Amino acid sequence: MVRINYAPDMGRSYRVDFSSSQLTLSAGNKDVMLWLCYQFISKVAESDRRFNATDLPPAAIEMDNTSGEMTFEFRGISSPSNNNEDLFGVAASHSVDYHWALWGHNLRKVIKQSNIKAGKDIYAEINGQRDTTQLCFSSKTLYSIIEDYIADQWGEGDANAPERFTIMPMDNRHACTCSLCTAAGNTADNATPAVTDMVVRLANRFPKQMFFTTAYITTRKRPTQKLPDNVGVLISAMDLPMTYDFKSSPEFSDFDSSIKAWQQLTSTIYIWDYARNFDDYLTPYPCLNILQQRILYYQQLGVKGILINGSEEKYSTLDDMQTATIQALLTNPELDIDKYTRTYLHRFYPKTADIIGDYYSQLENKVKEQNIVLPYYGGIEDELTYIDISDFETFRTTLDSQAKQTTGDERTRLNKMLTALSFTSLEVMRLKDNPVSLEKAAEQLEILSGYESFADMQESKEALGSLETYIEQWKDDTQNAIPNPLLGTTIQAQDKEQNAQCGKLTDGRLGFYSDYHTCWVLSRQPWQLTLPPISKGSILSLSLLVAPAWHIWQPQQIEILQNNKVIATWTTPSTPTDKSTLFRSFVEININAADKTLPIIIKMEPVTMERATIACDEITVY
Repeated sequence: MVRINYAPDMGRSYRVDFSSSQLTLSAGNKDVMLWLCYQFISKVAESDRRFNATDLPPAAIEMDNTSGEMTFEFRGISSPSNNNEDLFGVAASHSVDYHWALWGHNLRKVIKQSNIKAGKDIYAEINGQRDTTQLCFSSKTLYSIIEDYIADQWGEGDANAPERFTIMPMDNRHACTCSLCTAAGNTADNATPAVTDMVVRLANRFPKQMFFTTAYITTRKRPTQKLPDNVGVLISAMDLPMTYDFKSSPEFSDFDSSIKAWQQLTSTIYIWDYARNFDDYLTPYPCLNILQQRILYYQQLGVKGILINGSEEKYSTLDDMQTATIQALLTNPELDIDKYTRTYLHRFYPKTADIIGDYYSQLENKVKEQNIVLPYYGGIEDELTYIDISDFETFRTTLDSQAKQTTGDERTRLNKMLTALSFTSLEVMRLKDNPVSLEKAAEQLEILSGYESFADMQESKEALGSLETYIEQWKDDTQNAIPNPLLGTTIQAQDKEQNAQCGKLTDGRLGFYSDYHTCWVLSRQPWQLTLPPISKGSILSLSLLVAPAWHIWQPQQIEILQNNKVIATWTTPSTPTDKSTLFRSFVEININAADKTLPIIIKMEPVTMERATIACDEITVY
């Protein structure tokens, strides 16, 4: 017999009492009780065919005289596998889209839908000009829009069950410096004073609701005053490297000190952490052991909530398994990860569970044992620190072979996974094969083209990751190899880090304009390159990337020198700011005046834009 015992005095705690004749499930919170009941169903279904749990994730706890507590009041995951409203209670998980009355980056939607007419005063003043990419948090109009939204949509609230509202700047490095924000204490890189003033004002206006400020980009600096009881903070963990022994990293001390300093200002600390390489959603990302260590650390500190930022609505390889495991970790941080993931795989990938489980476990163990740093924004070169090419291809081909023997949902899931894995194979070719085998590439491109069948697999990354564009670039032969008379020529850079990358500039290979990682050499500093004497050719050609979304532009100016004398100059005709702009630019400079017996110096100066970067992938002459 199973007995359900609702005990409000238990708070967020739960208990499982088992005897020979009765199993008692006790909890003091209806959400915890719902989760506990599904934990029982999922667990008992493993051995009792009367229960069907084929659509449930494995249980995160054992059902034998177990007790515990939901440590975190908010357990959010932003991933495509955590978007079913009906399953939130099953896994005790949350989503900012469903469980947050106002998520900060949705503030623009509130402005757009408001009945209050918004003028230019709601936008930040940057260098004396209103900038529509950022908001002014001293704006009376902006405050009125938010106040009206809360009052109209959510009311005064319930102090026992408040709604959550995050007030945060747009996702860039601009801070308003209008007269009001400056008077509040803002500087060009610090929006904390004005943001805090608005948050406190809203918290006082709605004392039964819960408001959050952030520690992220322009709000990294902490407020100088203690915050009201109904104000918390959401702290970004982006500065903390994604590595197993993160506490030994140079960044840990500052991060740890920051959390402890925030605890002097508010008792409600939420952490905004990450679980993806945001420049490649399709290559496996073995982050679970790392996340467990971080979650245990947050638990120890008394953190009240966690948001794990995944690939949001976009498909990511193995996201289903990883999301289920993260959900389990947020309810039971001591979870045996390998056991859990294998149980999950046997439930949802019955024919191929061991193939996937063995390979994924190998990746996790390598990252853990070698303390490898996983990239937040990285290309295939970064990913090969934990992926062995031979092992990966063996895994992919073995899985492909076995997938043909599967049916139903497993076959569907595997088709999607194998489509994604072909992207990784193609990226390895771009990095390692020169020249690329067109036959080998065509085979993988054919598989990847299957992305069209999956609505959530149109893009491979967070920004500008269209797979349609990616495939088009592959099919353009000029993207794979170009004839270059300077092929193999040694180019030297003044900067040591740049110098180590200079071989890419004369390897006969162009990168893709939709990816600034592979084949490209980047610099945020003035760039000086030395070429040996060029005996043939009168035109020097540089292949450059223009991508404002990544702060990459053509140089402001290029000078060609010999014997410290300028013999040719080029100046950029424009500096686009539209973040959808993305193209390759071939800059051609006449060097007829060059002495063919002397080295050539190329000097490139970045444009005067925020974080301006120069990206070059090939230099040639003709």
